[in-house]
Parts: sequence; structure tokens; C-alpha cells
Amino acid sequence: MRLKRIVFIGIILILMAGSFVTGYGLRLVRADGDIASWQSFWQVLSLVHNHFVEKTDDTKLMYGAIEGMLKALNDPYTRFMEPNVFKEMREEQEGHFDGVGMVVEMSDDVLKVVSPIAGSPADKIGLKSGDRILKIDGKETKDMDLKTAVSRIRGKAGTKVTMTVMRSGWEKPKDFALTRSVIQLKSVDYRMLDESIGYAYLKVFNEKSEPELTEAIEKLQAKGMKAMVLDLRNDPGGLLSVAIEIAAHFIDEGMVVSVKERGKKRDAYVIVRDGNRRVAEYIEDYDGKKNIKVIDTLKSKYIDIPLVVLINEGSASASEIVAGAIQDMGRGKVIGTRSFGKGSVQSVYPLPDGSGLTVTTAKYQTPKGRDVSRDKIVPDIEVRLTEDDAKKRKDTQLEKALEVLKAGQPLKKAS
Repeated sequence: MRLKRIVFIGIILILMAGSFVTGYGLRLVRADGDIASWQSFWQVLSLVHNHFVEKTDDTKLMYGAIEGMLKALNDPYTRFMEPNVFKEMREEQEGHFDGVGMVVEMSDDVLKVVSPIAGSPADKIGLKSGDRILKIDGKETKDMDLKTAVSRIRGKAGTKVTMTVMRSGWEKPKDFALTRSVIQLKSVDYRMLDESIGYAYLKVFNEKSEPELTEAIEKLQAKGMKAMVLDLRNDPGGLLSVAIEIAAHFIDEGMVVSVKERGKKRDAYVIVRDGNRRVAEYIEDYDGKKNIKVIDTLKSKYIDIPLVVLINEGSASASEIVAGAIQDMGRGKVIGTRSFGKGSVQSVYPLPDGSGLTVTTAKYQTPKGRDVSRDKIVPDIEVRLTEDDAKKRKDTQLEKALEVLKAGQPLKKAS
């Protein structure tokens, strides 16, 4: 028992040591109120550990304390993941996982669909961005945290889950029974729309996305592509580094995105030419002048052809970075509906026991300084898909993209 208690307290001391590294510990020793709060924490922990009527699970107590701390931040994107959940997230980034294939968020205690993944059980059964999930297998989601909700929705391929869903315009909720499957996150679907216009649908920004898009562009060019539609509809985003690589296919030089971290001026990720190379550079305290640190030689090959980007309310995060950069740099037209509005960057921290933490460490803006969380990405040409369009399998947004490219509207230059 004594050894177990020493290990338990040791874990907490490690967490405290981490707080001193970040500077928070320095404030603790200077503020009596903060010291009192920590003393209360230790006392509660000790009382529960020693006197609770049943034997406590120390790991469960620690996980609960961490989750409670993060909940106080009121940020749905800063979250703690137990080992199995963190493993699933890493699998997603690598391109596969078991589940129904959709991205969800918890907003104002309501579990909402951000976007279904194309071709997944969620997509095939008709779930849409904005749908509110009221129950999972009969259990209400109102008081459920996001981690619990995701774990209930996910499960081994071949098993079933039933979700009770409410959608704007419906008089009452509907039940959707889905069979889970292995979701292979193939990033890109592509085809020629006619003899000269190519189409690439980017589903997610994971580790496979850039090479898959490169392959798609090369094959489309071999078939005679002279103009292109980049479809980012219902793309929930992903890795920032991949967003920069994707944008570099369409932006020869210039800023892709700027980020604002706590206590720092605006920094930026910029594509510039360095001799015969194009490189992505991270510029600290960006003021239009070069204070440059090269972060990567770009693999992306720039293609200078007319471009249209499709977005909708399910286009989030990295999708908004790419669409916003293309729009602000005058590289192409954006068509569809206003995007989701996730303008924050999360850093991922693996923890010693296999669990992990995502922390919102920065907020990003488009090259012209637009706040994506507040303003979202507003299309140059708004086209809404109606219920009647869906029934007729008519894609009026894609039709508008073709119309714009065939009309040969000149692209404005970057300003």
C-alpha cells in the first residue's frame, strides 16, 4: 500500500514539475490564493484516496482530475485522451480506424456532426453536418463528454450502433442504425470532368494526403487537365504541416497562414523561392520583412492553372487554411457555402502511459488577417445545395464551378 501511494503521489509531482516548466509554478509561489487552491486539491485527493467507502482507482482519479482541469478552459479542442483513444487518433492520422466515419464535436453540451467521411457508413446512411446526436444506443448525450460519446460511437468493425438524430427542419428526431466498418481514410478521389477540367476531392488532411494529391494532379495532367476543381466540402481538416504542403500546390509564393500564440506577435508560414528551390518558412514576428528560418523544402509542385475551390459548412480547420489562402492570394475562386469556422491550432503531446493531450496553442488567420473562428471562410460565389438537389443527385455547386472555369474568368493577382 505504501509503495502504491508513493507512486501515486509521484505521478502528481511530475505533473507539478511540468507546471513549473511552463512558468505556472512561478506564479504559484507568489500568489497565496493559488497556493491555497493547490493545498485544497491535495487535501481532497488525500481524503478521497484514504477515506472513500470503496477502494479508489488511482489512474481513474488522475484521469478525472486532468479532464476536470481541461473542462475549466471551456475549449472543446483542448482534450485529454486515454491510451485507447489516443491510439485511435494516431491511427486516424495514419489513415485508418474502426467506426462509422464521421467527425463530431461537443458544443454547448450538444453533440453535433461536423462532417461525415465520404463513403463511410455515416455518409451512406445520410448523416449531415450540423445534425444533433441526442442519443447513442438509447443513452442521452446531453451530459456526456466528447470522449465518452466518441467511444460509444466507435467500436469493432461489423458491430452496430444506433443514434437518435435531430436535424434543423425536422419535427421530431429519427433513429439511424449503422454498422461499423474499417474506415480507410483514402485522402483523394479524382477524375476528369471533361476533356480539360480535372477534379480532386480531398477528404482529410492526414499523412497520406499530400502524396495522394500529387499523384492525382500528375495523372490528371497526363489526361490533359488545363483547369481544376479542388473539392474541400465536408473535409474536417487535420495536420497543419499537410495544409501548408497542399496549399503549396496552388500558391507559388506568399503567405499560407499566420498564427498567434500566447504572448507573441503574429508569426507566419510563408512560401518563398530560394534559388531553384521553393521552401516553406516560419517567420517569427511577421511584419512583411524577412526574418526567416527554413522549415522544409517543399515536395509540392506548383501548378499554374485556373482553379476553383468548393467548400461548405463541413469544411473545417486545415480545409479553411487552404481555401482561405487560395482566396486571399487571388489564386482561385471559392464556391459553395460558408465554412465551419475552426480557427485554432492544436499541439499534440504524447504522455508516458500511452495517453495523450491536445492543447489549443494558437489561433490562426488567413493571409489578409481574417479571423476564421469568427468570420469563417465566405465563398466568392454562394451556392446552396437544396433537399431537392440531394434527391435528384444534382450537384449545383460543382456545376457552378464548371461554369466559372469554362467561362474563363480571369483570376485576380495576389495583393
